[in-house]
Amino acid sequence: IEGLYADRKAIRRAARAYLASLAEADLQEETDIELPQWEFRDKLTRADILFHMVNHDNYHRGQVVTALQRFGLDPPNFD
Repeated sequence: IEGLYADRKAIRRAARAYLASLAEADLQEETDIELPQWEFRDKLTRADILFHMVNHDNYHRGQVVTALQRFGLDPPNFD
């Protein structure tokens, strides 16, 4: 369990530094996105992509917490 988020502080520092380096215009920049497995093709802003990444991370974090609890383990504090 200790190793689950061993590098989270370094990752968060890098993510915060990246976000701090972005101007508003950078967040509104559009990128072509194609996800063939879901037949999805569209243009998304960098802000939309970052929002999706945060939501996706939360989804998987919830899966980890649920799995640990089902095995009778007390999950670490992910906040």
